[in-house]
Amino acid sequence: MNEQLYQRIHINRREVNSIEFDVPELTIPLDPGEETSLNINVINYGTPTHVHLSATGDIRDKITFLSHNPYVRYEEDVPVIAKIPRGEIGFYTGEIVVTTGYGSKKNGFITKLGKELREDDVHSVEVDERLGMLLELPPIEHPLALPIALILAIFVLLLTFVFRFIPEIGGAVAFSILIVFVILYALTELIKGVK
Repeated sequence: MNEQLYQRIHINRREVNSIEFDVPELTIPLDPGEETSLNINVINYGTPTHVHLSATGDIRDKITFLSHNPYVRYEEDVPVIAKIPRGEIGFYTGEIVVTTGYGSKKNGFITKLGKELREDDVHSVEVDERLGMLLELPPIEHPLALPIALILAIFVLLLTFVFRFIPEIGGAVAFSILIVFVILYALTELIKGVK
């Protein structure tokens, strides 16, 4: 791969509207959030003409031509901005296409944007296996677990009944039930601590 950030294009050198490139493949090494500029030098060996530049493929929205349709008499430098937006991770491939003769001839050179990830570039992440243990809840073996679950189910049914038929006192009943459960939880934790 070619790491240079420069391209020279020859127009009308072999025949009318012919297009030739010094570099068949251009690699622009960028990290996400970075941008760089490069010059495309266009040399015209024939009559003055317009040259149209465009990007295709994955690089279409990452390449900006500051002059995409320059009029080239003898020689022109066309500034180009290449940018990978922040947060986009990848290696993008496309072509920068050159069109001459008002669309009669078209040719492009491969353009790669970004940095290819090699195996030694990939960083492994170690995961603490104890984190998985935190998610595995042990079975409840406390002698009060079943009675507390039954009391909770009765309170939920009672709360549903109270909210449906007596909405005025529903808030007070809900608050009372919440207090009872906080007390029951504190008692179970206290009993666990005594063992």
